[in-house]
Amino acid sequence: MWGIDESDQKKILKYLEKEKFYSNERFTTAFINDRLKFQKWGKLKIRRGLMARRIPEIIIDEMLNNSESDNYSGNLTGILKKKLQTLKGTMSTQEKKARLYRLGVSRGFESEMVLEVLNKIVHD
Repeated sequence: MWGIDESDQKKILKYLEKEKFYSNERFTTAFINDRLKFQKWGKLKIRRGLMARRIPEIIIDEMLNNSESDNYSGNLTGILKKKLQTLKGTMSTQEKKARLYRLGVSRGFESEMVLEVLNKIVHD
């Protein structure tokens, strides 16, 4: 790697880890914050993304619990309201709710939360 012998590579990685430049906790925190803030993912999708990167589940649980976003349900509400405006007016309320539910769940939000928000924004 970059013309550095293997023993020096290990020393550099140990130093970076000791100084907390290279750690699963730091990566996990940054990943969670970015996905919540910019991509507006739900916690379930974030969890799947971290598990795909082989982050230990104990770290995922700890960091997700510590990173309660103030606007977590607001993100979901905004996504669903925006999509609701694009749905045809000829669709039944049930069809609209079904589409919006699938969208919310595909974004990684919990089923219960999606249903709760749907009941607030889609009226019969």
